[in-house]
Amino acid sequence: MNKLIIYIVFLSLIFLNFTMTLYAAESKGVAKITYTGWDGHKKQMPEAIKAAKIDALDRYVNENFSKSRFKDYMQAQRSIISNIDGLVSVDHVLQENVDKKKKIITVVIRANINENKLNFLIDDIVGITNATDSEKSEMAIYVIARKASELKMFKPREFNKTVTEENSDSSETVSASGSSATAASSNETSSSTTTGGSSSQKSDKVTYGPIDGANDDIFANMSKVFSEYDFDVFEFIELDVDDRVSESYIKGDNISSKNKKYMWNAVKEEDVPYLVFSTATIDAKGIDSVSGSIAVGVTVNGIIYYCKKRCKVQASVGPVQYHATGQSELEAQRNSILLAGTKAAQELIDQLNAKGVQ
Repeated sequence: MNKLIIYIVFLSLIFLNFTMTLYAAESKGVAKITYTGWDGHKKQMPEAIKAAKIDALDRYVNENFSKSRFKDYMQAQRSIISNIDGLVSVDHVLQENVDKKKKIITVVIRANINENKLNFLIDDIVGITNATDSEKSEMAIYVIARKASELKMFKPREFNKTVTEENSDSSETVSASGSSATAASSNETSSSTTTGGSSSQKSDKVTYGPIDGANDDIFANMSKVFSEYDFDVFEFIELDVDDRVSESYIKGDNISSKNKKYMWNAVKEEDVPYLVFSTATIDAKGIDSVSGSIAVGVTVNGIIYYCKKRCKVQASVGPVQYHATGQSELEAQRNSILLAGTKAAQELIDQLNAKGVQ
């Protein structure tokens, strides 16, 4: 029985360690502090380690946070630093040097950042979470995804011209001998040719088409992010609307002002304060140079409108491209779509947070 308990505890520790690693990001931290006293390096070593943890967190934030998310972090920094031991753990001490002459401790660590806990703490302090059901704002999400179904490539058309010039010179010579004269004439003809040309290139013509399931996949990931921030999310198509906007985007790159007003009026008539409009274009497949797997890129745009009297832009992202790999084109395509939906939604939320939108 005791062996069974020990075995269960052992497995639990393994699972806990795996879970912590799963949500941890790696970062390096460096710290130099001056100590006092002949044995101050021993007493102040924990202070140096803590300073290295803070440096590791700062490096992680600077390398991974968008401008708006960094603004959130700075607002919550004091509380985050006070919880540094719960957010950052030392994976390995890479360097520990004590200069006794100058009384300086130098520490270099490899640290693990608990991303989930960090983001939760930021959102809890400056975010838009913890709203009651009656306080949750409705948000309509409209996603349109497309992929090139045909590509026509035009060859350059060349124009050449040839100009020929002919020149004729004549001369006459008269010779006299006594009482008679003889006249002789000659003609010389020369020609030159000038050639030149130009070429014109028509733009390649791309025809797009819809992708089965892509709209649903992007919506699912975007709605998950917005729901976590206490928005009451639903699909735009639940409103009494037709497909005019979708059909227009799939045919061309731009959404006309007429179609924008159509979307805005649809949410205002239903008294929905927020509209998220997101478009995605799936690129052709390629090969990842590192893994050799199939890679697919997705170019995504996203805008959040706040629609009361008028619809005003509250946040925007893109065009930005995300890549993902898979064992097949379909798998790589789906992975890139899911990544694009999540990343774009998080960037939009970060911008709302930075503005203090509730």
